[in-house]
Amino acid sequence: MNEMTLTLFRGLNGTNPGAFRVDDDGVSVFEYPLADFKFNIEIRVQYSGQKKPGTIAEIIEPMLKNGIAEYTPQFADGHWSLRFPDLDEEETKRLLSKYAKNMLK
Repeated sequence: MNEMTLTLFRGLNGTNPGAFRVDDDGVSVFEYPLADFKFNIEIRVQYSGQKKPGTIAEIIEPMLKNGIAEYTPQFADGHWSLRFPDLDEEETKRLLSKYAKNMLK
């Protein structure tokens, strides 16, 4: 089965942990940069097979290992939901904040 690599984008106006909202489905990211934000950080993911609602991709950024992204187009076109099963909400926000700061150096 073919491995597909995809770059997802998270629009941000800041990089502090409060800039990341964790919803019931996870943290929203998109297949395209978002125009209404100061920054767009890139997060690379990899999945196998056909992309369809519910497809799970592995986050391949070293700082974000053990994270997954689920394709959730029911929320918006090109929408994926990031989750870190080993982390609680605050730990997820801190990790993504650290990653964003590192990416924007």
